[in-house]
Amino acid sequence: MTQWYTSGANRLFWFTRWNVSWSDMLAQKAANFDSLVVTDDWFGNQRVAIPFPFFYLDGDAFLRGFFMYVRQDPNWCGEGDLNHLHLTANGGQMLRGYSFERNTRQLYEYVENPEGPFTLVVLKGSFADAECPTDMLVSSFRLESQENPRLYLLMMDSAQWPTAKERLELLGTIKQVTALDRKAVDPGALERNTPDSTMTILRSLDDV
Repeated sequence: MTQWYTSGANRLFWFTRWNVSWSDMLAQKAANFDSLVVTDDWFGNQRVAIPFPFFYLDGDAFLRGFFMYVRQDPNWCGEGDLNHLHLTANGGQMLRGYSFERNTRQLYEYVENPEGPFTLVVLKGSFADAECPTDMLVSSFRLESQENPRLYLLMMDSAQWPTAKERLELLGTIKQVTALDRKAVDPGALERNTPDSTMTILRSLDDV
C-alpha cells in the first residue's frame, strides 16, 4: 500500500463491493465521506463494478479535488496509477487540486476562482493516439475497458479555452469547466508521515 493509494486519508475504508448503485451509496453513508477516490483503474471503474466515475458523470457526485501526475508524453495521453479524482456526495464545495510535472519536478496547487488564469476541463471522450493534446496538461481515467472513451482532466491557460472548446466538443461530452488560480508549492510542506498523522483503516461501514 502506498501513499498514493491512501490519498492522504486519516481514516480510510476500502470499498470492494461490486454492482453498487448511488442509492446504495447513500444508504451506506456516502455523505459522511470526505472523498470517494477514483484512480485510473478500468477494472474497478466499470458500471458493473465500483462505478464512482459514473456517479460523477450521472450528476450524483461532485468533483472536489484532483491530483494530476503529468508525464507530457502523448504516447500515454494522461494514463497513470498516480492520478486521482476526489468526489463528494455534498455539492457546493470549492474545487482544489494538484499537479506534478515530471519533466520539471514542480508541484502546483490549484484553487477554484471564477477569474483564475487556468481552466480545468473534464471530458468524457476519445483521443486517437495522434490527437492527444500537447498544449495542455492531461490526466485520464479508464472507464469500461483499457481503451476509449475515458474520463479526461485537461488543464490549460484560460486564454486557450475558447479555441479549445470547439475541438474538445467534437471528441466527447464536456462535463465540467472550472477556472482556477495556481501557485507553486514545496512538496515537503505537504508531506505527512506516521508521527505527524496516524491512519486508521476502517473495517466496516459501521465505523464511518
